Amino acid sequence: MKRRSANILIVEDNPADRALIREVMCEEEGLGNELHFAVDGMDAMAFLRAEPPHEGAPRPDLVL
Repeated sequence: MKRRSANILIVEDNPADRALIREVMCEEEGLGNELHFAVDGMDAMAFLRAEPPHEGAPRPDLVL
């Protein structure tokens, strides 16, 4: 059974925490999930609406 990759939107304002999350969530090879980051709620809403600077952003499967 082939597993579909997921688009994950993570709302986090701390650059160090974003780096740690990316490292942990991308540690497992072959998962194929795509991580997207927003720095606050306003940025996350712009991402969800595909507004600047997130034109063409995919619809996330999971928001954290």
